[in-house]
Amino acid sequence: MAGIEYLVERGEDDSALSDKCFSTREAAPILACTVISANWHEFVVAAKGDKKRLFGREGFVVSTDPFRKAYEQLFPDLLTGRQLWRTVQVGRIVQSWIRDRAASEPDPKILPEDVLPAREILRHAAWLLLHILFRRPQLQNGPTLELTEDELNKLSMEMDIVAQKLVEVPQAI
Repeated sequence: MAGIEYLVERGEDDSALSDKCFSTREAAPILACTVISANWHEFVVAAKGDKKRLFGREGFVVSTDPFRKAYEQLFPDLLTGRQLWRTVQVGRIVQSWIRDRAASEPDPKILPEDVLPAREILRHAAWLLLHILFRRPQLQNGPTLELTEDELNKLSMEMDIVAQKLVEVPQAI
């Protein structure tokens, strides 16, 4: 009704992902970065590396697998379409911004051998940065379907602040 297309299963006649179309496969790793339970870090790691684990359902994986209820945790019945779409929008913006920022970081000439350059830190910490951003302004819970200009500005400022800290802290160690 709102003009947003949500692809639950992959099919031959699916629309391509676009600014009005997203899929469960795209949403799951982004939603993994919203997890705040004690094992949040496992979800962030799975978002980066093993996205299939995020679709775990009880009865389909071994009972000792920490992701045996991942699908239900990421896509609970109380998750609204608005929250889901806003979450995907934030995830897309942050992932794109990180790729651009990492690519534009200058090539360091004088870094100690054991210090990672900013571009590498950002590239590897993209999902962690997204997790932190979901904890701060909580833009996924806004009142409108689309992110407002004010929310986009707030997100931009938060991305700069968090990215700077993510680079500064490991480089200072």
